[in-house]
Amino acid sequence: MALPFPFPKGDMTMDLDLATFLTALYVIVDALYQSHIHPLRPARGGPPAEMSDSAVLCLGLASQWRSGVPRQSERGVSRYVHKHLGHLLPLLLSPSAFKRRLHPLWGAFLVLQEAVAKTLVTPQDHEVMDGFPIPSGNVQERWVAELLVSNRAGQPRLQGPLHPETHQPKVTPPTERMSPAPRGGSASHKPMMTDSGFRGADWLAHWAEAYGAQVCPKPQQASRAECQRWSSARQVVETTLSHLTASFGLKYPGAHTSWGLRTRVAAQVAASSLGIVMNRLLGRPDFAFGILIV
Repeated sequence: MALPFPFPKGDMTMDLDLATFLTALYVIVDALYQSHIHPLRPARGGPPAEMSDSAVLCLGLASQWRSGVPRQSERGVSRYVHKHLGHLLPLLLSPSAFKRRLHPLWGAFLVLQEAVAKTLVTPQDHEVMDGFPIPSGNVQERWVAELLVSNRAGQPRLQGPLHPETHQPKVTPPTERMSPAPRGGSASHKPMMTDSGFRGADWLAHWAEAYGAQVCPKPQQASRAECQRWSSARQVVETTLSHLTASFGLKYPGAHTSWGLRTRVAAQVAASSLGIVMNRLLGRPDFAFGILIV
């Protein structure tokens, strides 16, 4: 899928003020909404909404940036647009009404993320998996991996390796702060590189047999050169998590409810991918989020 090109093609290094950034972001988001999200939305009766879903998603994404946007929050961005950019979005909602519209759309951020990710990868790319601490619970990384690969296989569950004779779980699954997510990306047959925290012969065999996932932790016995190649290949996930923290505030989302947390994290990850797209369209480095808006 080719994304729309919302910038003048003759100037690939132009600077974006906030109005230009919001306009470009809306063009991309609306195109993705019409092609990927609208067909999944149930029909709604009554008069049309005062503010379109695409506009709500656009402002929800813009508010995740930690540079170039006012007050770094949905409320702050909404107020700024209402005061200074009303000609772009004349039918703005109040902050409370905006939040009520945004939270039910948290799944749309996941769809956006997945659609954009497919435009960024190449057949030569490999997958890298790692965990990231957010102060909302303490779950062992293998269970997060179980949730991801089972979702991708269309069997969302927390089961883990089974005893060969009793067919009961060898490890008791977590029961709190974990629930199957509606999406985990597309199933992939590519090796999924991880750090040593995902080791365990039982777990690796379980993921391969139950879900067809080839999880590949860093080898325990490896030459120095092989370790260096492995670390270099995995560097992308460290870089990504670092930018999600510094440029989008992932480590401390500032949410006050579970729905708010889901929405905020989903929006931050989607905003990061969309930021990469916009940087590429402008001929900038992928992770130059801090200088995207001037």
